[in-house]
Amino acid sequence: MAVVFSSRGKVKLGDKGLRGFYLPSWLPAQIGFGPNDRDEAPLEVTNRVMVGLINLKLTGPARFSEKKNLLAFDFTRLEVKVLGQVVYKGKFPSPRKDKIFMDIPVGKLPFFAFFEVGDRFIAARGRGGGLAIWVK
Repeated sequence: MAVVFSSRGKVKLGDKGLRGFYLPSWLPAQIGFGPNDRDEAPLEVTNRVMVGLINLKLTGPARFSEKKNLLAFDFTRLEVKVLGQVVYKGKFPSPRKDKIFMDIPVGKLPFFAFFEVGDRFIAARGRGGGLAIWVK
């Protein structure tokens, strides 16, 4: 059983009253950030989740504010693979529609405010106040 840490201390997955979404360790997920080869933003964010034989990959523009240690992003593309074969690759519906990503204020975008970065983990708060922890 996965264990997460919250302001209530150690909490087991499945406890009543918890808000949020927790991925168990047997469900591989990756998040990555890197240079963007498109003109829409300086960075690209990639979020990948593997569920059995299905691989879901969301990508989109991102930008980082060093001053606030904040990464704003928007998922705009989706790729779905089944057994390693692409079955869908195209647009992912963004609530920001056709607006130019770099013109949207950070407060209107999803973001992570990083507060701890180590060799084995990264911890951040999301726009909605949720805690995100990524481990190697």
